[in-house]
Amino acid sequence: MRTVVRRIARSAGLAALGVTERLSDEHAVLLSFDDGPEPGVTERILERLARYNANAVFFSIGRQIAASGDLLSTVHRAGHRIGNHSYEHPVQMPSSTSVVMEDLQRCQSEIESKIGMHPTLYRPPLGQIRLSNLRAARRMGLRTVLWSVDSRDWQLTSRADAERRAGELVTSVDGGEIVLLHESNKYVLHLLDRLLPALRDNGFNIGPGACPL
Repeated sequence: MRTVVRRIARSAGLAALGVTERLSDEHAVLLSFDDGPEPGVTERILERLARYNANAVFFSIGRQIAASGDLLSTVHRAGHRIGNHSYEHPVQMPSSTSVVMEDLQRCQSEIESKIGMHPTLYRPPLGQIRLSNLRAARRMGLRTVLWSVDSRDWQLTSRADAERRAGELVTSVDGGEIVLLHESNKYVLHLLDRLLPALRDNGFNIGPGACPL
């Protein structure tokens, strides 16, 4: 069974709804990190990104931001984009647009309090797409961004597991991909140790120009 999951089959329909799953630059690969900030992990992700001059988007949860001190500011000062990943990260997306907007606004406010600006990117929790969150994001001027490759790094349970998954990603990722990763699993660090140099050596742009969103 493949562990790297592509969402290409949904692209045409989602694009018509204004949802982004891929980059327009076929020479770039964008790494995106969900569910942080996570003290003790996020800082080490930043170290690895800096080592390879890689830029990423961090889709952050409002309650995580509130609980992690100045960590989001550290991410922002390192030159990475910050996106809205909701405040509460609901497992089931509410059907009410107003309820979704209230949650997103709480996250927007939390982010602004840390970095002094509102984000313009939004990733729904678990990639859920409903009319309620599409409408809420549109009304708030947020661009909804999913991914084209799912690393499934939340499943990792060991360094060896992470290194195997990195090898699968290296052979799966093409130009223009948006890769889904998470700050919530420490084994993502071992995955990055193999993935980042491989992407660079394969000629992909993972640097400051890799986020044309």
